[in-house]
Amino acid sequence: MSAMSFGTPLLPMAFIVKVISTAIILISGHLIGTFFFDGRKSLGTFFGLFALTSPFYIENLSYTYDSIPMSISVLAGILPFLFFRGRAFIPFSLIGLIIILGTYQASIVIYPIMVVCMVFRLYLNERKLSILTCAILPAILMFIAYLIYSLIIHKLNIVPSRAGFVEIGSRTMEIIGGRIKSYEHMLTSLLSSRYLIPLTIFIVTLVVVSVYYITSQKKHGTADVLMMIACTMFIFSFMFIPNIILKTMFMTPRTMIAYPFAMLPTIILFSRIGGWSLKVINIALSLLILYSFMLINVYSRSIKENIETTNFIGDSIYRDISSAANGKFTVAIHGEMKQSDRSSFLYKEMPFLHYLSPIYAKQGSYWSNLALFRLLRVYPISYDKKQLPPCNTAFVNRYGLYSIFKNGNNFDVFLNSNCRNN
Repeated sequence: MSAMSFGTPLLPMAFIVKVISTAIILISGHLIGTFFFDGRKSLGTFFGLFALTSPFYIENLSYTYDSIPMSISVLAGILPFLFFRGRAFIPFSLIGLIIILGTYQASIVIYPIMVVCMVFRLYLNERKLSILTCAILPAILMFIAYLIYSLIIHKLNIVPSRAGFVEIGSRTMEIIGGRIKSYEHMLTSLLSSRYLIPLTIFIVTLVVVSVYYITSQKKHGTADVLMMIACTMFIFSFMFIPNIILKTMFMTPRTMIAYPFAMLPTIILFSRIGGWSLKVINIALSLLILYSFMLINVYSRSIKENIETTNFIGDSIYRDISSAANGKFTVAIHGEMKQSDRSSFLYKEMPFLHYLSPIYAKQGSYWSNLALFRLLRVYPISYDKKQLPPCNTAFVNRYGLYSIFKNGNNFDVFLNSNCRNN
């Protein structure tokens, strides 16, 4: 990012960053078409569009400075498979895996997912169970890449945030169970955000085409479909592993960056027969893409509403405090900013927005001072929990928005307070 800014500090580059990130994902999809879809590169580009508009990837593209590293991590997990079964596969895999570990570690699951899909495709072509041994070398390379990366960060005295794995003990299963429930809540919120409709259509379409495949491919049809289902279930479950095994869980949609890859076994299998079955699958996928465009529109509107509300409340708080402060002052934020009526409607209709577009102006958020105070930075921020003092002791009450309590040049701001003016 510093190179793109031709130095530091970094300059605003939101537009070009999104263009580059989009191009990288589409290139990744094009490569997947080369690997898996028997030369149907246009189908790979279609898959790239599906990956780009995934409900779990929308958040990634909204980041100005993280979007490109995240996109590069996806490409790094895919590129080595241009050389699968070749001599170049080993160095490209090691380099790609180290890049993933150094850019966006949640993408590490893409590499073993690609191995599963590659083995599945080779099996369909060669019909040999010995193909399964092709997964041994990639597993070894993942272990070696992790050792190399660990050595590099140790030599550079870098301590990654949220490093380490869940400790084995009496509460291990309880911790893992709680994290699985967190994933369940996030997925349920997506389904409740009208995603269930296009997803149901896709699943019904998949069942119909699977039945057709079994009846038309009598020799291997049933085994192929069962293997496709097994690969899909493996891929889908593998996406949860990073947050389950790491010591500190970071539950955000972007950790499900590999979600689109769960559709790969389906496309790999049915691209072999082509015809109407593949067209029907593509139409069903198009509905999922269409949903994502709708979600992108709602997501961008919610961000706009949140920013406008935050700026309005922040400017009002600043005027109230600066008029009474004498010299340097400190502000502690308590509670959470109230949503506007329009924003509340969006969050009610699309619960998944609570994950995609959280409220930053709240207690305990590092970004609260940056969100609320555009004209200056206020230090320190107190994360200590406090009960709302008696309303009649407040310096300022803005009913339904906030109350301010003053102690010299120290101010406590309670957001979403229901205190009225005296």
